[in-house]
Amino acid sequence: MKYIPIIIFVLFAQILFAQEQLGLRLENYSGINSVLLNPTGNLTNPLQWDVNIASAAFFVENNYVFIENTNTFDLLSNASESEFYAVPDLETQVPPNAYIVDFFNDDKKRFGISQIDIMGPSFAYRIGEQHSIGLFTRARMMASTQGLPNELSYYPYNSRAFLENFQLGPLGMAAMSWSELGLNYAFKTPTNSGAFGIGINARLLTGYEAAFFQHTGTVQYAKNTQNSAIVQGVFAEFGYTSSNLVANSNDVELQKNGKGFAFDIGLLNIIGGEADDYTFKIGLSLLDVGFINFNENASSHLVQTDSTKLLGGNAYDQFIGLEELDGIAQLFSTQALD
Repeated sequence: MKYIPIIIFVLFAQILFAQEQLGLRLENYSGINSVLLNPTGNLTNPLQWDVNIASAAFFVENNYVFIENTNTFDLLSNASESEFYAVPDLETQVPPNAYIVDFFNDDKKRFGISQIDIMGPSFAYRIGEQHSIGLFTRARMMASTQGLPNELSYYPYNSRAFLENFQLGPLGMAAMSWSELGLNYAFKTPTNSGAFGIGINARLLTGYEAAFFQHTGTVQYAKNTQNSAIVQGVFAEFGYTSSNLVANSNDVELQKNGKGFAFDIGLLNIIGGEADDYTFKIGLSLLDVGFINFNENASSHLVQTDSTKLLGGNAYDQFIGLEELDGIAQLFSTQALD
């Protein structure tokens, strides 16, 4: 618990948010990949059919912490055998092959986004000039935080005086892994200026793991020590799945803990043609409208109190792995509710 703002940054978020890989999905030959951004995407494909065997994308972005003078390929190749040093802790010269970690220091709110998107066997097929059908399979993992107050940024937080009160507004987090089996249908009809299209994706969802934390209302917050805080007005709700919280196990096993349904709907307006010879096209889509209900190996908790409480400190140092999440939740409940 040395850096309590970092822990809070990991725990707090507002919505589950993800970027789209636009470079893979805007081009006419994108085929079945294009319907993930707009269900009408395959209507302008000059080819009659498209097959995806396997594809994957990984995306991470945040404005809280960064690593100096490196890039993704360098980290993937060398990070496991290298040491990391945080700028606030630097007391000696850093070894040549080490990485230096620093924190953003401006007035912006903080966010963090990460996602993994794996697309399995999928296909799209155009029927004549007006219809397109498709089927896709995906595995997805997402986690995010949005709108974290700048007061919890590393440098502002650590420079704040002990026992100095400030307010934190609503906070929350979301993280989830799931798979999808989707069907796509799109229809295009000629217009005076070109063509108009409409499409829909219907997706059956299987949920594997998930976690959330949210705090509604306003909490009075004061730094008690570097790794503990005094809070008043806690109204926190959190939950998580536990099927992979197994001690001494490095293997993650996919286990169905929930199921749900989602849909996407898209519109397309083509100007100056009907196929791939148009002047330009305009698309509009609504994505990922749906739900997953986790009803196996899942728990939900509510902590509500108006009293002043001491949270954090060295009490959490006894926990060293995610398999002890139940113990962490129990300790948090004890600290908040006595």
